Amino acid sequence: MQLYFQQGKKVSNNITEYEDLIAGLKVAAALGVKRLTIRGDSQLLVDFSNKKYKPKDDHMGAYLEEVRRMEKRFQGLEVQHVPRGTNKEADDIAM
Repeated sequence: MQLYFQQGKKVSNNITEYEDLIAGLKVAAALGVKRLTIRGDSQLLVDFSNKKYKPKDDHMGAYLEEVRRMEKRFQGLEVQHVPRGTNKEADDIAM
């Protein structure tokens, strides 16, 4: 997947992580997945998705709202934190 952002628009690693999460949720829903466990190394993204923290601005809030809409398509959705140093599976895929 490639993401393209407009020149001069607000972009951060958190935004790209939400874009990735939402794209993955859309693919899983299209494939008919009913229960999903997502593992990620972004503590912020995991905490937002698991309702531990609230977004600091409307822009990030909009991403969270989209995740909330998408999670209704699943019977079970869990987002787990995997510390970067122990995320060997993701590192292997990236090579």
